[in-house]
Amino acid sequence: MAAVSAIESSWRVSALWLVVFAAALGACAEGARGVGGEDYTRLDEVVTTPEAVVLRAGEVTLTLTRAPVTLALARAGVEVLRSAPADAAEEFAPLAVRVGEEYHALTALDPLSDDPAAPTFSVASAAGTPALTLTVTRQGPAHVRLTLSGAEEASAYGFTFDIASGKHIYGQGQLTDERLTGSRNSQDFPLDAGSYERPRMAVTEGSNVIVPLWLTATGAALFHDAYSFLAVSFNRAGNGWLRVHLLPEWGEREFALDLMAAEHTRAVYEDWVAHSWAARPPLPVSARPPDPVFTRPIWTTWARYKVWIDERRALEFVREIVDHGYDLGTLEIDDRWTPEYGDLWFDPEKFPDPVGMVQTVNDLGGKVTLWVPPFVHESAETFKGAVLAGALLGSLDDTPYPPLVGWWNSGWLLEVAGVFDVSSQAGWDFFGPRLQMLVDDYGIGGFKFDGGEVQFLPERPDLGRTLSGAPRPPNAYADDYARFALAHHAMEVRAGFFAQDVPLAFRQFDKRSTWGHDNGLAAVLTQYLMMGLVGYPFILPDMVGGNEYMPERASSELFVRWVQLNTFLPMIQLSIAPWREAFDPEVNEITHRMLEHRKTLAPLFLELADHAAATQAPLVRPLFWEFPDDPAAYGIGDQFLLGEELLVAPVLSEGATQRRVYLPAGRWRAWDAPAEEHEGPVWLESYPAPLARIPVFERVGES
Repeated sequence: MAAVSAIESSWRVSALWLVVFAAALGACAEGARGVGGEDYTRLDEVVTTPEAVVLRAGEVTLTLTRAPVTLALARAGVEVLRSAPADAAEEFAPLAVRVGEEYHALTALDPLSDDPAAPTFSVASAAGTPALTLTVTRQGPAHVRLTLSGAEEASAYGFTFDIASGKHIYGQGQLTDERLTGSRNSQDFPLDAGSYERPRMAVTEGSNVIVPLWLTATGAALFHDAYSFLAVSFNRAGNGWLRVHLLPEWGEREFALDLMAAEHTRAVYEDWVAHSWAARPPLPVSARPPDPVFTRPIWTTWARYKVWIDERRALEFVREIVDHGYDLGTLEIDDRWTPEYGDLWFDPEKFPDPVGMVQTVNDLGGKVTLWVPPFVHESAETFKGAVLAGALLGSLDDTPYPPLVGWWNSGWLLEVAGVFDVSSQAGWDFFGPRLQMLVDDYGIGGFKFDGGEVQFLPERPDLGRTLSGAPRPPNAYADDYARFALAHHAMEVRAGFFAQDVPLAFRQFDKRSTWGHDNGLAAVLTQYLMMGLVGYPFILPDMVGGNEYMPERASSELFVRWVQLNTFLPMIQLSIAPWREAFDPEVNEITHRMLEHRKTLAPLFLELADHAAATQAPLVRPLFWEFPDDPAAYGIGDQFLLGEELLVAPVLSEGATQRRVYLPAGRWRAWDAPAEEHEGPVWLESYPAPLARIPVFERVGES
């Protein structure tokens, strides 16, 4: 009966999703006609010759060569994106299909219909594999959709593009070591500064916030509007190609890839935001996190105490923060404050007086938040009740309810826990009141919702159904979890796919206490920039100095450079104490000074947050956002703009006491030396940046 209850609850929530989905489809249809009634549902022209097919839609032209097959997208007569060359290895052919483990290039294109509403083509391989159907439809004034279908026997199929044709590539979201597949990647900015593989692009540890959106420096965008798993290969061994293939593992019958073009990268991002999609929610979000998230620090217990937190240590931490003259802001009590995972009440041995503890923090001007994962261990008192209520996630497979999973606190492999079913009403009804009790009875000020990734779900989770009746793919769980968190006093979450409409702080993945783009200090900035370019403006960098997982320890220099960068990011979280004895005395002095500077930025942070709520614009912006006509701006990933006026060039390399700084057009004044001005565009070679200094410039005029 519990299993039946869970399924029925899942269908009730799914019905709500169907209403949202139908509304989105209606919005798409409504938006198909532009100002003055221009028809965006039909191509303007389809010209077929023995060599090629040319399709025109407003300012964009899509050219498909027929044998061999290639494609090229142009805007206003200028090419902005093209496929890989026809002679690429079959895995990287412009159009390819994988049957079993063998790839086949689709090399011959033959028209089936030249109807401007949906011209259709047969695309076949020389190997004699079943032909696929390619349909091209217009979706907007400069926007076409390529849909491949008829690949029932395929294990993957899709497109490969030439990275160089876009000059630079951005997007996709967070990118670092991924535990699900073992992929080891760095977060480069732009993406073409490195390479990466995502054999199954999913919301996982290392790709916690990930979106199938890629933007080019030429003003093109590629987007897949679905939760499906994709196989993505980017610049493997420097080959210069971006391969995007659908993995039809969830009943998908077609692969639709949208191509858009605009004047420049910012413009095509704004077009993507404004467009109505079926799966991605309507944007802009029209809301933002509350003021203190931007204006006051979060002090988390994790890096300092790990799982050895208790009431005595929590209050010890609070007193040290206050005694050293820091703003208490929020005290976040991390893992583990409960008797067992899934029991949403304080462990009475570790926290004998939680009400008194919370009141002490409140009296000192702060608030307390608690860490919550989506797991309920079999050993938890809550487990039996959750099972009887049908509140744990079920499986589409014929397995006993509830299917158990492993997670990081069970060694990943030991299957000991059920998972919150936030895709069903039963899950909401069971877990929601228990979280509310913590707010009502203890005065808790909110929650850090951890987890939410695909690899911690049952093998085939039951997340309800799509409009077509197919199971919702696992990537949807992260968004369900984020929306559950939003409704239950969340302070932060860490996983999302199409959750750009959730006005919460999305925390970056746990940072290493190292320097590099491989999830160290440098990746704080590059991840921030990439997450902003896929529609997530409200980003919480992980804690200053990293997590200090053994054997890594933050040095004095690393901590200072981290504080300097985070001073100019709109949210800040600390755990490692700036005053600890192992640090040089100047660490605490510099940290104090930087956080005092940060207070002066509070009005700017709030202004940018309001602007982001209204437009979905990033708060922290790459240089090309404000200088789209400056080619040099597109390749810079170690500087950023905070709004329109402040340019920040943090020091991200160990031992550096100077750095190269690029100033775009205009007059720029050094933030800490008002008499120092520079006229851009200009490269400042070997700009002084001793340990106590971060290069920051204020725009005071234009040439």
